[in-house]
Formats: sequence, structure tokens, C-alpha cells
Amino acid sequence: VQRFVPLDKASLERVRERSKGGHGVDIEDCQASNPADVEMILAKARKVFSEHGSSLEQFNKQLNRRIFDILDETDKRIKKEETDHVVCIGNPGVGKTTLIKALTRGCKVESTKDAEVVCEHASGCTVYMEASGPPGLAEPSKKEDAAKQIAMCLRKDGRYKVLFVITLEAGRVRPQDRELIESVLEAACEIQSNYGVVINKATEQAIEVLSSEDNMKKIADTLFSGFKAKELSATSFIRWV
Repeated sequence: VQRFVPLDKASLERVRERSKGGHGVDIEDCQASNPADVEMILAKARKVFSEHGSSLEQFNKQLNRRIFDILDETDKRIKKEETDHVVCIGNPGVGKTTLIKALTRGCKVESTKDAEVVCEHASGCTVYMEASGPPGLAEPSKKEDAAKQIAMCLRKDGRYKVLFVITLEAGRVRPQDRELIESVLEAACEIQSNYGVVINKATEQAIEVLSSEDNMKKIADTLFSGFKAKELSATSFIRWV
């Protein structure tokens, strides 16, 4: 009985090294537990290829082309999975784009529309994603759709850091901001409490108020105590900028 095992990373690297010199996987290099079987297997292979108007050389080329295509695709997938994503989620007008510019320290970023509610900004090895809720007093169905789209983007390959961006009105949490946080956490329950809340556009007066632990606790209570689903988790990471 022949035993086959998957190629490990070192084996794949050796295949790559062979390809640099114009070599790759060669069927004629195959091994068998019984050395006497090698020539018999190769003879049968040559006969089969000949009957189909092909040869071992042509098969080797096709095989190596396929192997290297898979290796290239695997490399791309690994790099994508290792990419950090910082996701700024918030309603229109809360300052997500400005916050991303601050996070990238003014570096040039490339923006691409990934979905109706998501815009990606690639900067170096990090992808900054800007996700918006529906504008104005949207219908509940539109809010749910927006939350689902955001959740789908969070399930793509890569590592994600989620920041909900909100603003205050007269020192109080806006209902639409709290609703967006709740709807996204419901749609992407895997986030759990692994997210942060950024209170953006804080005025000097607001900063003075928010510097008090008691006032910050009131903000947190307003944000999280109204969650309909008990399994939704609050975060202890709330900061103002």
C-alpha cells in the first residue's frame, strides 16, 4: 500500500527552488516502496500518454503549471489572512474619514469601494475600512441591511480591529449611533466585546465632562444598557478624540 502525505512548507519551498532553475516536479523522479516498481509505473504512464497523443514531458509541463498556480494563489491567500484591518464603523458625518487620515498620519492611501456601505483605504500593510450606517431616519429594514453588509465584510480573510465612531449631542449619546452599534453586533455576533468606541469631534467642554469616570460610566450605560439581546457584550474600551 502506497502512503501519501501532504507537502509541508519546506517541501513546497524546494519545489519553488527547482522551478527557478527551470526544473519542477518530474514524474520520472517518482519513488516507490519497491524500487522494481518504478520502471513498471513509468512504462505504463508512457503508454497511457502515448495512446492519448501526449507524453511525459507535456504532462510534466501541465502539472507544474498547475502546481505553481496553486502556490501563487496560496501565497496571496496567506498574505491576505495576515493583513490587519482597522474598521471604523459609524453613521454619516461622525468623522470616519478624518479619523482614518489621522490613523495613517497623513500617508497617501488608495481608496476602493468594496460595498455600498464600505470603503477601503489601503496604507502599507494595513487596510483601513470605513463602514457607514444608512443616512438620516432610515427604515429599520435598511438599517438591518447595512449592518449585514458590514458583517459580511468583517468575515473576509484577515485580522480585524473594530472601532465604532460616534458623536455626542449636548453631551448625550445619539440614538442612531447606539442603534447602529447594536445592529452590527447582532449581525456579527462573533465580535463579542472585542471592539472599541471612539467619541469623535469632542469639544473642550465635552472633554472636560468625559474626563470624569462617573460621566464616562453614564455614557457607557446609555450605549449598552438598552441592548435588546442579552448576549450582546459591552466593551470597556471607550475613548474620546
